[in-house]
Amino acid sequence: MRARIGGRLETLKRLVNLIKSAFPSREEWRTNRIAFLLCVLSGLFGALVFPRFSLAELAWIALVPFFVAVHSLRGRCLFWGVYLFGFPWFYLSLWWLNTLTAFNDFIPLGIIFLGFMQGTYFLWFAYPAGYVMRRLPPWLAPFVVAFLWTGMEHIRNFSDLAFPWNNLAHTQAVPRFLTLIQIADLGGTGLISFLVALGNAVLAQIVIELRARATGRNSRVLLALTGLIGAVAVLTFVNIYGVVRMGQYTSQEVPNSLMLRWPKLKVSVIQPNISQLEKWNAYSPGNTDDQRLAIEANMARTVFSAVRATREAAPQLVVLPEAVFISPFFIYDTMLHGALAGLSREVGADLLFGADNREPFENYLKRMRAGFRTLGPADQSTSRALTRIILQANDRGETHPMEASENMAAFASAWQVKPETGLQPYVYDKVQLVPFGETAPVVDMIPYFQEKIMMVGSFQRGLEQTVFETSGTRYGVMICFESSFGHLAGGLARAGAQFLCVITNDAWYDPSYQINNPGSIWGALFRVPFIHGLSAAGPYQHLSQSVFRAIETRLPVVRSANTGISAIVGPDGVILDQAPFDEFAMLHRELRVAPPNPSLTLYSRFGNWFSGSCLAMLAVVLVFQIRDFRRRT
Repeated sequence: MRARIGGRLETLKRLVNLIKSAFPSREEWRTNRIAFLLCVLSGLFGALVFPRFSLAELAWIALVPFFVAVHSLRGRCLFWGVYLFGFPWFYLSLWWLNTLTAFNDFIPLGIIFLGFMQGTYFLWFAYPAGYVMRRLPPWLAPFVVAFLWTGMEHIRNFSDLAFPWNNLAHTQAVPRFLTLIQIADLGGTGLISFLVALGNAVLAQIVIELRARATGRNSRVLLALTGLIGAVAVLTFVNIYGVVRMGQYTSQEVPNSLMLRWPKLKVSVIQPNISQLEKWNAYSPGNTDDQRLAIEANMARTVFSAVRATREAAPQLVVLPEAVFISPFFIYDTMLHGALAGLSREVGADLLFGADNREPFENYLKRMRAGFRTLGPADQSTSRALTRIILQANDRGETHPMEASENMAAFASAWQVKPETGLQPYVYDKVQLVPFGETAPVVDMIPYFQEKIMMVGSFQRGLEQTVFETSGTRYGVMICFESSFGHLAGGLARAGAQFLCVITNDAWYDPSYQINNPGSIWGALFRVPFIHGLSAAGPYQHLSQSVFRAIETRLPVVRSANTGISAIVGPDGVILDQAPFDEFAMLHRELRVAPPNPSLTLYSRFGNWFSGSCLAMLAVVLVFQIRDFRRRT
């Protein structure tokens, strides 16, 4: 027994020593304290460069301290330097997620975890970047560092944990930088991230060489300035390209504009401004089925009233937000389907809206085995007919499913209603789900953790994209988080979409829920001016994604958000119409849409080719770095 206890104590001692060895020594902290402070300084800039503050100019120098620190730090010191930068960079820019405390008290812990998880991606950049800055000439190193940064960002697009939010490119989605970001139609947001990273890397290289000169070491300032000249030349070309492209795709009707030859479609966008607290309370455990149905009916009346109000604008298409009808059993509600058909005839317009969809798991698994289906421009508007659902009427004539819920796959979906034929027998199921929001990767295997602690949904991902049609015009839909993924917009463009719709529900991210809650500590915190700006940033950051989707595909984007920010974006990224956040609003526009079978941009045709190339370069540098490390050891 004594030997067993001694063995366990020895194992524990080794574990403690292993953990201690991962931390820098006191001497290492003292020696590298300036570099660590530089990492923290760069990380704090993450609060300012993204919307809502949108200090886009600051983004061009925000990474300089971090890059300088990466050049000097080694080993475990670099590891901790990355987290001293990465955690505040992401945590502060994603602070607005703390508004979800109105629904779940565990959210603040989740945001801290998210900050660390996202900060981990910078490890893929920091080690090869430090290697490159020490090995390559100072005129070349900044260009390779910018490639490495872009490759690291591209990694965030993969797996069930994909979260390509607040890439460096997103700092530039402001009107004063519109000419710069026009180059997204060639290489997507990755190309813009490359440019901003390049500007930071060139300045960092100059600082490094000036520090070397000040300490009497070998300095190559002139070579570093050569790199600056090269970067300026690249940015000059990019802005000239942007001016030319904005002239071709201007959202204003000027002579000789390419868009003057584009057909028009009358579109109305509705922002119903239904509180998420009201939606959340509809499914409170304390509510009876009748109370839940009464809340749902009240919200439906609000939506119907708003749609009727569009008649004066005589739209051909009315766009409503994601989950505008909140019942998980929408597909079975034939009475609502009939009412929507009547509303569509009354207004004389097609209706596009979000509501849940369901399908027997057996059918879903069959489709899953066939793989993801890609649409082409020759395909019909419908990509998948709805699965036939067996319904049964109760004593009040209401229908309900005969299938048990556990045998059904649930989807967040987009639906269309036409005046002539009512609810269409096809649907778009959301392809890219929100990690830890609509799905819970890994932790969904822990009993009760997902539904009791995280309180997140369990949706299935769609297996194909859908192109809808209104008055002969084809358009594709992206639901909420999907608008962060440029390759989804590119897929719709290749399928022949003439414009894009984004339907979303950003009502979750409203600080007023806590501010208006008497005695709420979070409410008091959200009232502080600077912190209020951080807590209200979510909808503004989400809107910036649609600006890039428009430029990448050169297709207009129509965006409907429940509480905002709804908008109509031209193919040049100009926001033509925008509704204020947290207000009821309607936007009406005779939208110029792309002609049938529009020509594809380079990005629409080849997707993330540039970011993929940067990722390949990152892999090559890592191989050389590992080879050199083995030689030294």
